[in-house]
Amino acid sequence: MEKTLSLKVRKSDIEKDGIVRVNDEVLTKLGVQEGERIVISKDEQIILRKAYGDDTINKDEIFLRPKAREELKVKEGDKVKVEDYETLGEDLKEKLSDVKEKIGKGVGRIKDRFRKEKEE
Repeated sequence: MEKTLSLKVRKSDIEKDGIVRVNDEVLTKLGVQEGERIVISKDEQIILRKAYGDDTINKDEIFLRPKAREELKVKEGDKVKVEDYETLGEDLKEKLSDVKEKIGKGVGRIKDRFRKEKEE
């Protein structure tokens, strides 16, 4: 099942923040239920919002409210990446384990260097 989509931003002028609206099929493709969190990103900006389905919305669009558009620095017509929250969690775990491994190797090298210096 596809867990990452690229959707075109549509402007919603409703001021209350915290949710986004997408086509019902988008929820299905992401594997999320109505009201569950999704991750929306553009470049280095990332936000979490609760997603609600609406079959009147085009399948390639997402309605973002003013604060969400501001946080992502997007305007109507821009493309954003949309992912289910679970996938983000798995991606972060994988990235963090890579970082932990690299740090561990670096610390090991530093310890070896200090041991050698101490022996000399």
